[in-house]
Amino acid sequence: MPLVLVLANRFTAMKSSQNALTFLTAQYRAIYGRAYVKGLASAMVLTTAMVGTYAHAAKIEGGESWDEAENYNYDSTDGSGSSDILEGGYYNNITVGESGDTLRTESINLKGTMSIVSGATVSITDNGSGAGRKLYGWDNLNGASADTATGSLENNGVFNVGRDGEKETNAVPAQANFHNIHLGADSETGIRGITDADQYIKDYTTMAGGYGSSGAVTADSGSIVHLKNNSQLLVAQGASGSIDGTVNFVPNNSGTNAIVRGEDNFDGSAFGSGTSASLEFGANSAVNVYGNANGVGNSGVASGTAGIYAANVTFKGDVNVSGKGTLRLDGDFLDTNKSAAEAGHGTGYFKANNQAKFNIAEGAKIVVGNGSYGQD
Repeated sequence: MPLVLVLANRFTAMKSSQNALTFLTAQYRAIYGRAYVKGLASAMVLTTAMVGTYAHAAKIEGGESWDEAENYNYDSTDGSGSSDILEGGYYNNITVGESGDTLRTESINLKGTMSIVSGATVSITDNGSGAGRKLYGWDNLNGASADTATGSLENNGVFNVGRDGEKETNAVPAQANFHNIHLGADSETGIRGITDADQYIKDYTTMAGGYGSSGAVTADSGSIVHLKNNSQLLVAQGASGSIDGTVNFVPNNSGTNAIVRGEDNFDGSAFGSGTSASLEFGANSAVNVYGNANGVGNSGVASGTAGIYAANVTFKGDVNVSGKGTLRLDGDFLDTNKSAAEAGHGTGYFKANNQAKFNIAEGAKIVVGNGSYGQD
């Protein structure tokens, strides 16, 4: 399938590895410094640390049907650091309303909005047992379609999908599916999958939005999304994704993938028809592809592939590829019942406006369709 790349006036490559490292070090300090000290790194540690906490956490069952969906307001009275587990069932609005609160969900159906305040954490994860957890923004238990999605996410705190460092054996990915996704300024979102290069795309750890009529995915300036091995941020077919924050790709094993996708109709014919999802990375956005598992500079450690796959993509911010990182730009997958290496791609149209800057460190590359673009 053809792929068109339009870059208006500015496609700049860094002229030396020293300049590249200087630039990316500054980016790292500005973005990861705040993110890791304040948010997600501590959230990743917390996710592991919460295992002991969950043993004493309250387990809560939701309503028994879509019509009996219950509101759940977690505003703990026993201080910061308390936790609950939504063990299953149907929920209307879910609010995690106190800084320091942590909530884990286990296969629930969401009818209203899940709201996470600044400082609070929600994790969709398996607590190490190997059984993946899922959240549906529609009545999945009774066979309802994603076309009827109403459940949405409003994240102003920390939202984690999947566990960090899961191996292939006995592990099942987590998935969170919504009508609307809104990631507020200073919010942090972690999407982390299983280390398995041959995993089918449809089974990746996924946070997806845009299902149902007028659904969308929006990330405000200041928001941060971290994607690790075999994970994807998905904008559903026919919806729009507007990302004005930071997307950090840190695939942490050779051969695994971290992806932002605008869903197509899987035969490549939806290009220009209005049925494929569109992605726009705004003027304040930064797409950072790191060349090793630590997300820091050029250590020589082999890393996986970051990808932005959609029929229509516009860049208005910065795209930074460091170390030995690789960023692939192409149309959406033709068949998600295959691995990323076998799935093939439909048509993709990529446009960058006058504000966009592409910074490629020595040893890094951007691959557009089948064409590779390095520092030179």
